[in-house]
Amino acid sequence: MPVWLTGGLAMLAVTLYWSLAASPVGLPESDCDKCGHVVVYFVLMSYFAGLVRERRLWLLAAGLMAYGVGIELLQQATGPRLYEHLDIVANGAGLAIAWLAARLGLARWAAWIEARLPHARRG
Repeated sequence: MPVWLTGGLAMLAVTLYWSLAASPVGLPESDCDKCGHVVVYFVLMSYFAGLVRERRLWLLAAGLMAYGVGIELLQQATGPRLYEHLDIVANGAGLAIAWLAARLGLARWAAWIEARLPHARRG
């Protein structure tokens, strides 16, 4: 679990950097800014959904939504990026889609991978 958690924390750090930097390095060009928000928050929710119990998905979604709102507030406070309500809506859409995917089975991705690793096999 610590390796998985480290990967998730790294994704949160990259998201923060991409969100606050004036000209972020490594951020793909896109004509659809809101699509990027949907994708990033879908990936974050899907990733962390594999690390928490299914009954805690609501808490995970709330935490990631708060993270996104916090980033928007930081953008407004620090510039040059701006706070946008539609960014928060797009973040929520990504979280909702990932929540549905997690409820349909995606939430078990980490356990599925770990069960197939050589160290996990007994016998």
